[in-house]
Amino acid sequence: MAVGAQLVSFDTLDIEAERQTPIEEGSACLPLSMSANSMPPLVQQAVSPTDSSRNGSHPQASPAVRRRARELHVDLQHVNGSGPNGRITHGDIDVHLRSEVSPSPASNRRPYGSHTTEIQMVGMRRRIAEKMVVSNTQIPHFTYIEEIDITELESLREHLNESRTDGQPKLTYLPFIMLSVSRALGRFPQLNAHYDVKREVITRFEAVHMGVATQTDRGLCVPVVRHAEAMDLWQSAREMRRITESARITQSPAMS
Repeated sequence: MAVGAQLVSFDTLDIEAERQTPIEEGSACLPLSMSANSMPPLVQQAVSPTDSSRNGSHPQASPAVRRRARELHVDLQHVNGSGPNGRITHGDIDVHLRSEVSPSPASNRRPYGSHTTEIQMVGMRRRIAEKMVVSNTQIPHFTYIEEIDITELESLREHLNESRTDGQPKLTYLPFIMLSVSRALGRFPQLNAHYDVKREVITRFEAVHMGVATQTDRGLCVPVVRHAEAMDLWQSAREMRRITESARITQSPAMS
């Protein structure tokens, strides 16, 4: 090909014609040779201001915003978007969450409660309340937990129950625990003591009185086994059964 010969020829008539075609105000920017109706659906969603996705059928949001909405259990259909063409942003999710936890208007709020009810404490309920106040204010509380193997204890309990006489009660675990606690308090008397605030004196007790929590029709009661330190296994079981049965059938069980 000779130098200076024509290589390419461009026809600009159609381009000039489209440049002279006025663009209506508010319309989206389109390629020169493509109309809005001829665009793919995804492109139409991106450029068309009247797309149905901004009318609530399919909220616009980035993948990151959608993922955060799923993690926070937020329905994007109920979130107002502040981005271009109603696009939902992270800030819009924050605003939506704050609106859900904000207090309701006073007009929708139930009236404040002003009524009070007084219940006179009498009988056993008053006694229980008095003891609970003393226990909470004057007795130090602590919890001791230790795991032990009671395989041999269970074998002993089964043997004793099989060989017991008619007058002997059936043994549960509680009589064994009562016997163990009584002996332990004999070795550690500082745990069975009372402090007199006014006299500033600690009094240690030889006697061991044990409360046994018992469920009754009137609620939880704590009858007391007195002088457990002087009882053997069978005596502890018999006395425990007596006071718990009395607590269930009487109005004023023996309580400390």
